[in-house]
Amino acid sequence: MYKSCRIILSTFALFLFFSGSGFITVLSAQGFSIPFYVRDNGTGKDTLQFGFDVNATYCIDYALGEYEEPPLPPDGVFEVRFIDSRNSSGACLGQGIDMNLHNWVAGIKDSFRVRFQGSSPSGGAYPFYFSWPSGLSTYFTSLTLKYSHPDSGAMTVDMLTNSSAVIDNAEIDKLYIICTTLSSGGFINVVSPNGGEHLYAENIHNIQWTSVVVANIKIDYSIDNGSTWSAIVSSTPASSRSYSWNVPNTPSSNCKIKISDANDSTLNDISNGVFYIHLPPTITVLPGSFAVNLHEGDSTYETLTIGNSGLGDLHWQINVPNSSESKIENLNVPAYSKIDKVDASMPIFHSDFFETTTHRNEEQNQYFGQLSSSPLFADGFEDGDYNGWVSNGSGMKEITNTTAANGSQYSYHEYNSPFGHGDGVAYVVDSLRPKYVGLYFRSGSTTQ
Repeated sequence: MYKSCRIILSTFALFLFFSGSGFITVLSAQGFSIPFYVRDNGTGKDTLQFGFDVNATYCIDYALGEYEEPPLPPDGVFEVRFIDSRNSSGACLGQGIDMNLHNWVAGIKDSFRVRFQGSSPSGGAYPFYFSWPSGLSTYFTSLTLKYSHPDSGAMTVDMLTNSSAVIDNAEIDKLYIICTTLSSGGFINVVSPNGGEHLYAENIHNIQWTSVVVANIKIDYSIDNGSTWSAIVSSTPASSRSYSWNVPNTPSSNCKIKISDANDSTLNDISNGVFYIHLPPTITVLPGSFAVNLHEGDSTYETLTIGNSGLGDLHWQINVPNSSESKIENLNVPAYSKIDKVDASMPIFHSDFFETTTHRNEEQNQYFGQLSSSPLFADGFEDGDYNGWVSNGSGMKEITNTTAANGSQYSYHEYNSPFGHGDGVAYVVDSLRPKYVGLYFRSGSTTQ
């Protein structure tokens, strides 16, 4: 592509996504620009911007981001640009521009002229494809793409009901975008809540909108689908495009927002559909607390019932330590926020963190327990020593390879002990207090 190189720094652009392809750029509260996408049948493609601003002229407005293009490249090099749509006496766009803003006047008819050439010589890059965002009736009462066909004469495409056009005749290299601006002094568009949202009473929701040529706006809400309205704020700067709303405690499934020009209530926009205001969740936990003491080999269950009598979903979580002690460290029931529901069963040693959702008007039982585990300590002396035992007294102690009565290859042997088995070996289980202790003694006879 044959283009001049430049860097533009701008602090006044806010990008907003509309249905259809592309972004519409709202320039502060003074104007807007609309993308116009162009590509040929080869590799050439580019995006132009056209629109209006209260500070724009019909010439090159450098302060608004308009810059003159270099001379046209030779045939066979893709290029698209805006050129003057007026006669030579009023022409002031030089070689052309790729962003073209005209002065905003309500109800005015205006036009933009586009010149294009393909990436292949002698018409080999045709057809040309043109596209633009949908939803442009917010800005115009009429918007038409027009060009002159050598055989069919004037051809038009309604850009308010269509979002693309194709030109396949290589003799056509220019087209017009003809528009009529809104008859009002500007426009307002509700962005959020615009229908389908779930809001919770006594929480903050950011009301969002777009507007052009509106200084201040008024915001109202309705809980009866627009039959009656209550004021949220009587006047706030339209340029902020967001207002923090403390959602009132007025549960309803038929809520809407209306945003109006603070000086002209007839200029307004209302949510496209209803949204919801819910009461916050109401938590009940029974019992309020409980203690579980588990020792090695034990298994027990306790039930915690978490109920939610509110209209919002209650998000709760339980933290369980992954340690040798079976103890619930924390039951955390944070502020409500909706998440996906997950399985409610959880043995204590199998998870460090658990979370779920209890939906409105619902109770859910949570069970806690520990699976049985292996013995604390066992030794058949099969390793050939008695390491791990505490040696007492002066008696002689050894591990022999004499087959024990239970079939073990090794056995523990003790002799010359002045105090009998008091001189033997011991294993200390500290404070774990095992419930069962099992021992097998062999006195020396192979028949025992």
